[in-house]
Amino acid sequence: MQSHGYRRLWFAFLFVSGCTVSAPIRPASIDLAVVNATIWTGDTLRPVVEAIAVSNGRVVAMGPTAEIQALAGDGDVLDAGGALITPGFIDTHTHLLQAGRRLLREGAAGELYDIDESLLSVDPIEIYTQEEDDEALVAALEYLSSEGVTSVHHMGNWDDLEAFRRAETSGSLTARVNVALPITTTSRLVNAISSGQFGGQDGKGTEWVRVGVVKGVVDGTFTTGTAAIELRYPGTADDRGLLLYDAPRLYEQVVEADRAGLQVALHAVGERATNLAINVYERVSQENGPRDRRFRLEHAQHLLSDDVVRLAPLGILVNVQPTQIMYAAGQFDSIYDESTRTLSFPLRTLSELRTRVSFGTDWPFAPPSVFEGLYAAVLRRQDDGSRRGGWFPNERLTVRQSLDAYTVNGAYASFEEHRKGRLAVGSLADFILLDTNLLNVPLPDIRFARVLLTVVDGKIVFDRRNGTQVDRAEP
Repeated sequence: MQSHGYRRLWFAFLFVSGCTVSAPIRPASIDLAVVNATIWTGDTLRPVVEAIAVSNGRVVAMGPTAEIQALAGDGDVLDAGGALITPGFIDTHTHLLQAGRRLLREGAAGELYDIDESLLSVDPIEIYTQEEDDEALVAALEYLSSEGVTSVHHMGNWDDLEAFRRAETSGSLTARVNVALPITTTSRLVNAISSGQFGGQDGKGTEWVRVGVVKGVVDGTFTTGTAAIELRYPGTADDRGLLLYDAPRLYEQVVEADRAGLQVALHAVGERATNLAINVYERVSQENGPRDRRFRLEHAQHLLSDDVVRLAPLGILVNVQPTQIMYAAGQFDSIYDESTRTLSFPLRTLSELRTRVSFGTDWPFAPPSVFEGLYAAVLRRQDDGSRRGGWFPNERLTVRQSLDAYTVNGAYASFEEHRKGRLAVGSLADFILLDTNLLNVPLPDIRFARVLLTVVDGKIVFDRRNGTQVDRAEP
């Protein structure tokens, strides 16, 4: 990562709505103001504004350009020229260190598409040095910044966590990281939190590196023929995939984690796996009593129609990787047809039922581009040129719904909706400047949008305008 010093730029945003400066926090000074912009805030009450002011990593004021310019005084003012600004994207399912290693090995993040065979691998686990982990993390963070990703939910292990904590200590993190740890290590995580190992007021870490979620893997993947489905895989006598848990064992692990106050995320791809996970979540919720637990289904590519309606009442969140719609629908069609009880990536149905849906990439096991994810969710077209009208087009999302899935809902998935995912006074100053207005561009062009500027904690960490990647830490 090239260091260009601490370019401590703090942003001030003005809102197109014509409102006066919104409830500003009175800082000693405004470090930077971004004016003359089209700012999509993620706030349903004031969805689009003109400018905002940032100080000390927080949004401190919002209002018309003239008012924010006046508030900025001698601070830096950036004229966006009407370009679109959105909250930073939140990738709610990724594997950063694996992605970084792939980048270093192959050098083309945008072309990555692979099979996640690691779930079922019997090969010896490869051991990496701290230096190799740190190098991989830098490579992944640089790419994420170029995609406008300012927060990630990393599905990893304890060694990965230590790499993130080293990066935080050195000041080199350019994205905020929520780490999901194996559900089999629940006791270890509980002890670490209670001992204050991670810091923070709640013991779960800082605004940069946080823990508190455990992940279990219920089935495999469609690409390996191991996703647990009701029907049989084509060309087999009775192969319906692989369930890695039975109900008693899955319940035992989920109930333990839930009693400890941890959030649980379960990898469940096929409808047999999603049904098992939902049943266990329901039982645990009933037995442990009401609380805001936000159980997560990771992937949930296929759901029984009877299960879809159960999610919102149970408070279960669904995390989807929409690029799979583009690349894998043909395989799904070889198994399912419209006569089955299964819904494939039912994004609009979930939205209408008020189920929270967040988007991730599953990088490096699927394409890492957020814009391809938006394109897939909005158009549901196949990458091979087929189905130009869309694969199950009735399940398309709008652009704004898809943006919500990458921002507002991503923050909600980690209990952080009050400080990120939206641009509002008091929120973290994490946002991006785009070369394309996603709100009014022809839908096929969404795929070709590019990030011009990525800001995390009020600092520029990526600037396509001059081809620089900027370190977070002071030299």
